[in-house]
Amino acid sequence: MAEMTFWDHLDELRKVLFRVVGVWFVLAIGYFIAMPYLFDHVILAPCHNDFIFYDLLRHIGKTFDLTDDFFTQQFYVKLVNINLAAPFFIHMSKYGVSSIPPFIRMRERACVKH
Repeated sequence: MAEMTFWDHLDELRKVLFRVVGVWFVLAIGYFIAMPYLFDHVILAPCHNDFIFYDLLRHIGKTFDLTDDFFTQQFYVKLVNINLAAPFFIHMSKYGVSSIPPFIRMRERACVKH
């Protein structure tokens, strides 16, 4: 194997970086195309009643004759979107729910119990 010069090393690095960026770009497009399937069948799969782990637990419940509601009833998960309320939640996490707002006067703060 012949020794490589500094510029040869840079050329190899450039080739590897272009390959990495190309593969990343192809995978990003593939994941974007498959996004509905990935969300419904992978990420949000535990929200559905026919999730494989729930079927296993139901099978165990039938085997041991367990009559708990989890083993006998159907369920559903209702997802809530909090994007509209995100600024409010950020504000509440910054100041806390029980903290005193900064616009209350000092004599009024003395009357507030924590």
